[in-house]
Amino acid sequence: MARDRRNTPVQKFPGIRISAFLSAGRSVDYRLRREHKATYEPWRKTWDARLTPAEDGLIKFMIDDRNEEVHDSGSSRRVGQEGIEFGIGTHHTTDGTIIVGGHPITAYGPSYSFTIDGADRKVTEACGAYLALLQRMVAEFQADLS
Repeated sequence: MARDRRNTPVQKFPGIRISAFLSAGRSVDYRLRREHKATYEPWRKTWDARLTPAEDGLIKFMIDDRNEEVHDSGSSRRVGQEGIEFGIGTHHTTDGTIIVGGHPITAYGPSYSFTIDGADRKVTEACGAYLALLQRMVAEFQADLS
C-alpha cells in the first residue's frame, strides 16, 4: 500500500487524482507564460477568442475548479451512484473477476460528475475534453511559433 510523508496509508480516492489532473492542466498555461512571455499572452488572447462557447466554458470551469480545489473548499465534483449490468458469464474488472450465473446482476459504484454551464458531465469525459483542448493549444502555439 502506498504511504504519504507521515508514513500513513494513502487511500485510493479519486479526489486526489482529480486534484493532480487539475493542477497539471493549469501548469501548462503557467509554463507557457513563463517560457514565452513576449509571445504567449497575445497569442493566447487570440486563441481564446476562437474557442467555441462550450470550449471557453470548459477551460474557465477547469481553472476555477482547480482554484477551488487548491485554495478553498475542494473540487465541485458531485458523487453519485452508477450501475453496471453484468450478464451471465465471466467478467474481468480492475478489481477482479465476476462470474454471473442464473440472472444478470447490476453492480453499483461511485460516479463523479461536474456541472459545467448548467449541464452535468462525467468527470472522465470533461477531463478528456480539457486534455484535448490543452493538447490542441500547445500544438497550435508551437505551429504558430515556427
